Amino acid sequence: MTISVTITSATYTGNGSMTGPYAIPFWFGPASDLVVTVAGSTVTAFTTSATNTDTASLTFTSAPANGAAIVIKRVTPITQSLDLTRGGDFDPTLYEAALDRTARIDQDIAARVTAVETAVADTPEAVAASAAAAAASATTASTAAATATTAATTATTAATAAQTARDQTLAVFIGPSGPNTTTYEYLPLDAIAGSFNGSTTTFNLLLGGNAYTPTAAAQILVHVNGVYQVPGAGYTVSTSTITFADAPYAGSSCTILAMKTTGGVGPGYTATSATSLVTAGSGSKAFTTQAGLAYTVGARIRATSVGTSEWMEGLVTAYSGTTLTVTMDANSGTGTHADWNINLAGQQGAAGPPGSGTGDMLAANNLSDLSNKSTARTNLGVRSAALDSIAASFNGSLTAFALAVSAAAFTPRAQESIMCVYNGVLQIPGSSFTLSGSTITFTFTPAAGDTCSLWAVSA
Repeated sequence: MTISVTITSATYTGNGSMTGPYAIPFWFGPASDLVVTVAGSTVTAFTTSATNTDTASLTFTSAPANGAAIVIKRVTPITQSLDLTRGGDFDPTLYEAALDRTARIDQDIAARVTAVETAVADTPEAVAASAAAAAASATTASTAAATATTAATTATTAATAAQTARDQTLAVFIGPSGPNTTTYEYLPLDAIAGSFNGSTTTFNLLLGGNAYTPTAAAQILVHVNGVYQVPGAGYTVSTSTITFADAPYAGSSCTILAMKTTGGVGPGYTATSATSLVTAGSGSKAFTTQAGLAYTVGARIRATSVGTSEWMEGLVTAYSGTTLTVTMDANSGTGTHADWNINLAGQQGAAGPPGSGTGDMLAANNLSDLSNKSTARTNLGVRSAALDSIAASFNGSLTAFALAVSAAAFTPRAQESIMCVYNGVLQIPGSSFTLSGSTITFTFTPAAGDTCSLWAVSA
């Protein structure tokens, strides 16, 4: 026979009462070559009136629900069952059946390629490019003006959507502390292609045999038969499972790579809260703040009112989701505020005994009455001072910066004597940065607009 029909699927809409017959307007072999879905779920409770024809029909055991989308699709297994033997009989029906099967496989593959091309063409960047091309093609002044306005609106909307998608994707890796370094590695997840059968669409994501949960669909790179799958269009992710838009057929290849960063800033401590609370030095306080911070039970924090500088300190007793609970033990002020900045704090030491004299140095002056603080630090063997800010020099390309105190070059005694806080996160000497003379070199590239504070501590 010949195969003149090139379609590979048919769609219908259920009415809640009709079980069939639903026409199958394309050639197929056995009924097992058909994949039937109702409202997105694969069903097998059906019968066909015939096989090896393009005039067969399908009848469901139970009528699809009213309004349910019905899809009847052919997925021919990529196998070859004709066994040729030397000197055997020539049966043209066997050869024609094999050729027909090859034609059906080619049609199935062509249909999948078309679906992928359509998905790629529907991305925000493609929509924006198409809208811009439409604006440029207008020939008359009135048509050009109207088309340009529509195209500009569509392009702006698409570009905004694309940028939002990128921002959301990057936020997965940036964290709440600000921009991260842009060095990534990929973790290959366990293979799932062995479970492909042409009907199943949902598979477990595993890494080393353990469930793996991506933070977003765009965190994983998925290729089926070498074709990139668009997140949200080609597949979706729910916890540790992936669901493909089309069931991968048996014999297909698939690679899934999970992106991970190799350095830079992790979850931070800098947080804000608009929870209205009374400033107090005792009792438990619950702040509604950002999720995904680095706080753990036992960490000491200070919450400071932006408008008044009143503050309270205490130890974290719980942190879950967006709720940070702290038992306070110190404070300055007693007002009620809802403009809190929250960060790590150091444990306050015990107060020393009060002095009885009235000499040159008074406890109440906190060493502000020293005539030469720099000399005093040197004489005491203490090198604890804030260094000049280097953040203004961050431009996304430089990694080495000069250290200075009051514009004078400063050479630390050792890299361990430098405390560096980048975007609110303490950096590890030797891992996040190194020192050579009066120059600090980061192991990542600081981005423009990032913050950095440096102190020289006792060594």
